[in-house]
Amino acid sequence: RLLLAGKREAACAHAVGCGLWADALLLSSHMNEETWRAVMAQYAKQAHLGGAPLGTLYSLFAGCGTDIFAADADAPNDEGPEAYWEANLAMMLANPTAGDTDVILALGDRLKEGDPSTDGAIASHCCYLLAELPLEAGADARGRLSLLGLDDRSASRPLAPVEAVHATELYAFFRTLANPEFDASALPPYLLAHAYQLTDVGLLGQAAAYAHFLEAPQASADHGPSGAFTCCLRELHGRLAALGWMDAADAITVPAACSAASPHNGLG
Repeated sequence: RLLLAGKREAACAHAVGCGLWADALLLSSHMNEETWRAVMAQYAKQAHLGGAPLGTLYSLFAGCGTDIFAADADAPNDEGPEAYWEANLAMMLANPTAGDTDVILALGDRLKEGDPSTDGAIASHCCYLLAELPLEAGADARGRLSLLGLDDRSASRPLAPVEAVHATELYAFFRTLANPEFDASALPPYLLAHAYQLTDVGLLGQAAAYAHFLEAPQASADHGPSGAFTCCLRELHGRLAALGWMDAADAITVPAACSAASPHNGLG
């Protein structure tokens, strides 16, 4: 009757209220984009469980952006996006939409806020990697991604695992191949600590390769290391020079900028 009277908007609202989603979506598609998006957003929210991949995709179609996961902020972990994060991520990657990178980051942030005893850090890093985040070093706050697999929520943490350092090197190396301006400013301190580890266990050739890399000036680098970093690097150079693996005359005297490329490829 509403349609017979030409009241298309009222008919669409009635269809939404009765859960007649096929009718509502069809009617809204012949009205205007704003109405269609609003109906699609309601359909995604009401017809699919919170955090379900189809609901996520339809919300993206509706242009809900990062609000997709904010709506489920109070949901238990076994009902929210954490329960389906792999499927949600796969759904977004398989169906690219405008602004989906920000939504992938929002999913990563949501996963990172989970229980530290779970694998939330690793799950969040999967999202950050696929969003191609830089390895940023922040002076006031930690960046989202500094070392792969490392949960940086703890103020005090043990020395970074070797596997994490190598995985992060590879990420930085290949991202730099694709984009020479890739920011990997968070990586050099981990490489320096790793070089000290190599020195301590007698792998002096590998340690020297890292030291040479960290000392090499890069004209295009945006960030230079701190004074503490330079002092530690100079100390490492001295240790390796005393053992015959570095030239003492080449010791650095000024902070050297560190690039995102990795020496690990040449270390075997």
